[in-house]
Amino acid sequence: MSSNRWRLLAIALLTLLVAGTFTELGIWQLHRGQEVQRLNKPAKDLPATEIHSLASAGSNLSDRAINRLVTVSGRYLKSYVATYQEALIDGKKEVISLSVGLLRVSSSASPPEGILVVRGVGDIPEANNLPTEEVFISGRLYPRQTTDHSLTDSRNLGRLDPALVAGVDGLNLFDGYVVALKEKTKDGTLISYPRIGAPGAKPTTPGFYWQHISYVFIWWFMALLVLVAPFYNARFKRISLQNSQSIER
Repeated sequence: MSSNRWRLLAIALLTLLVAGTFTELGIWQLHRGQEVQRLNKPAKDLPATEIHSLASAGSNLSDRAINRLVTVSGRYLKSYVATYQEALIDGKKEVISLSVGLLRVSSSASPPEGILVVRGVGDIPEANNLPTEEVFISGRLYPRQTTDHSLTDSRNLGRLDPALVAGVDGLNLFDGYVVALKEKTKDGTLISYPRIGAPGAKPTTPGFYWQHISYVFIWWFMALLVLVAPFYNARFKRISLQNSQSIER
């Protein structure tokens, strides 16, 4: 086999290798985009469960506890207002004040346990009127906030974070807070109160679906260019040779 044929064979193999690599990169980006789309679908809610089966007072929330529907019972000890909080009101996001109660959880634990409960809208007259009897709460458990929305004092919470009420009545606090969807008394009477929405947080994974799809087209276009380039180069040389022969004549 002549050296020219070896050269053509080497170019062909290199072209196929590079084009194949670009094609595989496009397929990888396509699978990655499909994975992002799948993982970012909201997870279905599991049935509500008693809070002690998911979390422990004095410990950080585990991943499996965040956004779960929970039940908890106890007596309110103190009320607070959390201002400039974004919340869902009738399906629309609004910035409002929230009524927050510090609940002493019904349990035999020592020291006693406590948790912050967002009862609902806070800028109404009845926001300070906490139930005096034991209440049973159904709601969603969220992780503590890490960014202040306002100043914190004895009446106001700058963020929804149990660290801001640490030491009150010697309570051992659960991490995070519960947004109450329903409150009722021991005899089953529902406590009417203007509630806020408590949707499950949408999971997010690195990347953006359409960004991955754009990379698919980029890699496959580059693969096409690599396959076409040798033929284009050969045709260009042939046309140049024909033009030079025409000039010589």
